Amino acid sequence: MALQTVVNKELAVGVAGDLVNVTDKMYTAVNPIAETDVTAGCFVCQGTDALKQCKLGGTIPMGIAQRVYQYNNESLVAGASMTIPAGSGVSVIKKGYVYVAATAAATVGQKVFAVLATGAIKTGAAGATVSGAVETDWSVLTPATAAGDIIVIGNI
Repeated sequence: MALQTVVNKELAVGVAGDLVNVTDKMYTAVNPIAETDVTAGCFVCQGTDALKQCKLGGTIPMGIAQRVYQYNNESLVAGASMTIPAGSGVSVIKKGYVYVAATAAATVGQKVFAVLATGAIKTGAAGATVSGAVETDWSVLTPATAAGDIIVIGNI
């Protein structure tokens, strides 16, 4: 087991995949089953059964996988993970305000693009072409100065 190497002096803004406001949200009609491992705080696409399954990779993003506490990590030597294992139910957020990890610097008002292969969040100008990604109806609500920064996105 690794020892702690960093001590933060400030509280984290949020954790990727968490709701910013628990009252303003909308989910998919059913919680789909993960066809592949997916990552909380990232986009998931429709699976083989578009209503009942989700996965990484695909052409149609369903929404963002919510981080929920339902997956046990019982190994003392395993590190923390945002992975939702294949075969598990996934809460997919379609509308709301969500914390996500930025992949680069971001400014307020930029559009959010879903990287189809990984589910990662990219940002850019509305109508821009982002390789391997599709534009979503989500927008950046808080800025990021660097990759890995936690930002708030929303689409309400």
